[in-house]
Amino acid sequence: LTTLVLLALGIVSTCARFCIRVYVHHEFGIDDGFLLLGLCSVVVANALLLTVADSMYMDEATLLGLNAVPPDDFLERIYYYQKIIVVSQILAWLAVSSVKMSFLALFKKLVDPIPGLVLYWRVVLMFNIVVIVYGISVWFLSCPHFHSIKSIQCEYGEDLKNAVSYTISQMVLDIFGDFMILIIPAYLIWRIRIRWTQKVALACSLCLTIVTIVFTVVRAVGMQYHGKLDAIWVNFWQLTAAEVGIILTAITAFRVLFVARRKAQEDRERDIE
Repeated sequence: LTTLVLLALGIVSTCARFCIRVYVHHEFGIDDGFLLLGLCSVVVANALLLTVADSMYMDEATLLGLNAVPPDDFLERIYYYQKIIVVSQILAWLAVSSVKMSFLALFKKLVDPIPGLVLYWRVVLMFNIVVIVYGISVWFLSCPHFHSIKSIQCEYGEDLKNAVSYTISQMVLDIFGDFMILIIPAYLIWRIRIRWTQKVALACSLCLTIVTIVFTVVRAVGMQYHGKLDAIWVNFWQLTAAEVGIILTAITAFRVLFVARRKAQEDRERDIE
């Protein structure tokens, strides 16, 4: 229910942003495109997860010994669930990554006058692209088994160590990439003379990055439960991070757009005078 409510808020806030961008400013930037990609990804991820929710809970209950008599088609349902959940998680990862790319695209407009910061922005961009690609590959490297009993064994025992190692490495790189992004708005806020309204917008982006880091840490802390991989916990926090990121990105854009519109109005008034 939580993920569906957040998804609804994400859709509403994103649609409101696009209405302002298209019908008021007659613009559609690269940052808007990344936000739209993120929204589409998280919508499909939620839809896929809902189709296999029953199988996911059945899998958890069986592995924890809570389901005394598994259904006859247990293995087939679990095999199908694990395929779908991989696709869902990759889409959720792409949604989170799209939010980061949206902010980097927005920051590009602000760092262009500063050559040193432009170089740093490019380094951050390349690093995060590598992390995105690695993050997608983790779901295949951590458990390269599909439609096989080995796919279930990836969730507990010796094979669990392999899955956890890859997942933790993904999270560590993700957090490091977030900190690299965090430096850009922090530098612009404290070292560059810009309007206070623009500083508020940049502060919102700082909040988004911090929230993303917190969600990643929470996901890492609770990913193991009773000696097995807690798929429900991992899926929930991955989707939640994506949806909250989309909401905050859309809200932050309102402030940026407001500042741009206000400046345009002031310029027109100055021309008239």
